[in-house]
Amino acid sequence: MNSPKSLQPVVLPPTTDRASKLIATSHAFAKALETPLSPEDLLSKFFTSSPKITEHGPAWARNRLPFIAKTYFGPDEFVEYFKTLSEVLFMKPDPTPAIEQFAVQVNAGLVIVQGAGGFKSVKTGKSWKETFIWKFSEFDQEGKIGHWEIWADPLSAWNAVNDGQAGASA
Repeated sequence: MNSPKSLQPVVLPPTTDRASKLIATSHAFAKALETPLSPEDLLSKFFTSSPKITEHGPAWARNRLPFIAKTYFGPDEFVEYFKTLSEVLFMKPDPTPAIEQFAVQVNAGLVIVQGAGGFKSVKTGKSWKETFIWKFSEFDQEGKIGHWEIWADPLSAWNAVNDGQAGASA
């Protein structure tokens, strides 16, 4: 049996005002990262008063990629995530996917989207393109995001910041 080269998600149109609100917030946040707004502005516009950010990845990579394998809790750590990320990587997101590409599961209170972008190591200047998954959840009644989770390509980031020293530690 031949497997498809690319799986395309089946996205059903939102059927409720709540679904539309969750998707609209998630889409607007993703668009705002293209600008980009300051972390404080992102926080006030799109997130609850107790936000969380989790960038998934292997804990062993934290010595060079300190923003992964950790959940940032609260407004101060929200800002810290962006500061830490920007000290290691520069991100140039591709255009935000169309709103129709944002999948919502209203009963679970989550939105998922696949994005892409270019990244560059601040230290080495090495760059790469990658695709990532964002999951938004724990929305409040106003539709603000409570938890933003990121699944990206930590191996490419590790290699880019590693300065050519395979297996080197910080």
